[in-house]
Amino acid sequence: MPHPPGPSTGWSVDLSTAFEELFDAFGHRPKPANPKMCVGHCINQAEYEAFCRTAPRDLDDQLIDRYWWNESDDWDLTTHFMPAILRAMPSDPLEGIRDFSITSGLNIRWPDLTERERAAVESFCRAWFADVLGHRPTRGHTASRVLEATAAIGLDISPYLTYWETVGTPGACWQLDDMVPSVVSNPDDSYAKTFCRWLLTPAPRAMIAECGRGELTDKELEWLEVVARAANQHEEDPR
Repeated sequence: MPHPPGPSTGWSVDLSTAFEELFDAFGHRPKPANPKMCVGHCINQAEYEAFCRTAPRDLDDQLIDRYWWNESDDWDLTTHFMPAILRAMPSDPLEGIRDFSITSGLNIRWPDLTERERAAVESFCRAWFADVLGHRPTRGHTASRVLEATAAIGLDISPYLTYWETVGTPGACWQLDDMVPSVVSNPDDSYAKTFCRWLLTPAPRAMIAECGRGELTDKELEWLEVVARAANQHEEDPR
């Protein structure tokens, strides 16, 4: 019997609560009698049969991996497993490279979700963002990844940035430093432009300065110089 990720992932109470909201909101979605999947090529028969007999709460990381790479076009199957798929995203070690298939699908089919389902997805995104801001950025666990996924769904990231200003932890500051260089050098999509406009306001600039205090390693000091140059460059030419 497959098992879902356990508490050892270190999820916050709010994020765990958001997972439960997802399972409750999507619980009415039945599994298709004959799920449409690329059996024999993207997924083998045994894995397909495992999908057919597995409940959403029991969907483990291995089966989720197979689902992501399969990129099933079966929306009924996707919504049936939506809570388990979203639950796997915060613990994904692959830096979010699999996020696009599910976030783009949510964007396209957003009107097809019920009001309760949309609210649960938004609660999940907010809880995930708050959880990430409690820690320094590590592989796959970055504020930039959460905001990119949130924007890909079609949600406004402005409230997330406003919330970021209220989080005074070292992790929140370092998450900002991690995000600045990549976004200001590629301000092509709407979420990046929103972020860059916010970056020019006092609060995020104060967070960048905050990271310069205390004892820092040479590597951290070098990184702060990169961040400062990127931020200053955008301030001179904020297009």
